[in-house]
Order: sequence, then structure tokens, then C-alpha cells
Amino acid sequence: MQEGKLIMILKILDILGCPKCGDASRYWKLQGEVTDTRITNGSVFCKNEHEWNVTEEILRFDNEKSTEEMQFSDHPRTGLPDRKKVMESERLSFLDAFEEAVQSLPFDQHEIIKIAGDPVLFMKYMPSVEKQLLVIYHDEGVLRQLQEIAARKQMYDKMSFVRAKDVNYIGQILSIDVFQEGQGTVQLKLGEFGEEYIWKGERSNLYLSGS
Repeated sequence: MQEGKLIMILKILDILGCPKCGDASRYWKLQGEVTDTRITNGSVFCKNEHEWNVTEEILRFDNEKSTEEMQFSDHPRTGLPDRKKVMESERLSFLDAFEEAVQSLPFDQHEIIKIAGDPVLFMKYMPSVEKQLLVIYHDEGVLRQLQEIAARKQMYDKMSFVRAKDVNYIGQILSIDVFQEGQGTVQLKLGEFGEEYIWKGERSNLYLSGS
């Protein structure tokens, strides 16, 4: 079992608090397939010995001592507006506005970037940055899809994936939430009270993540 300060991808653990006890002492013990930069399969333990499973580089922070098999999605998400439910002009307008909003985010001003919400389309448009990226989502199948997107964009070596609805963290990071609010609305929110980029469509069900 390895202990102590962490570097590179494992550095993400430095900012995370244990979901059960809230401990964020920057001190974790690691067990399993561990290198100097990442843990592929195994467990992480907080100082109070709460154990959290890592399966194929996804940290399962929603189920202590998780033992379930690796999960995949039967229907990969796209994050795109449904062509059957919106006009093509609306769809293109949304994509242009969304890409512009993502590209304008202040990535370079922060060392660590936390991405939560519904990040599939966001990851497709996100520029390549020399930062640590922490992706949080409750659906492991979607996280597997995001791993594939990151690999195609040659960003995988900077990314960490956590299965959870949210996490406790310490320190200054760029926190981005991507979500749908109401009908036909997509919002990019920076931090708890930060600047927001909002786009509203004219019809309901504009932002769908199905195929």
C-alpha cells in the first residue's frame, strides 16, 4: 500500500475530500495497480480508512467498497439537439452559441478544472489545455464515453474521472457545471456564484443527450 503526496493525475486526490467523513487532509493511501502518475484498478483510503474503489481509472465516490462490474452505456450520449424535435436553424444556432461559450471560458487562469453536469458535448468542444481536468458524473457509462473522447483528443493523460453527483474539494479551481435548466435552455455556470453563459431555444426538448 502506497501513501503520501501525489503527483500528476493522482494530484487530483490532493483536492478531494472523502465522501463519507469529509476529510480533505490531502493524505490518501493507495492499493492496487498504481504508478507514479495514476491508479488504474484498486482502492483509495482516507485517513479514517474509508475505502473507495477505482475501476479502469474511474474513482467510484458514490459507493463505498464498490464491487460491481464495469458499466457501459447501451446508447452513447451525444449532447446534441434532437433533429426530429427542432428545426435545423435552431440546432445550428445552439451549436454555434455553445461552442463560442465553451471556447471563451478562462481555462488558462486555473491549474485544475472541475467539470460536472452533462459534459459530453462540452468535452467535444473543449480546447486542449495544459491543465488537470477533473470530470464528475453519476453515470459510469457516460464517463466511459468521456474517456474515449479524451483519448481521441489526446487529453487523457491530464484527466481524472469520478463517479459521483458531486464532490467535496479544497483549494481554488475552475468549477464548470453544464446542465439543462427548464425547457430548451442550456447553461454553463462558473463556480457557485460566477459568471453564467445561457442560451435559450424557442422549443422544448432542445438539448437532448440521446443518439
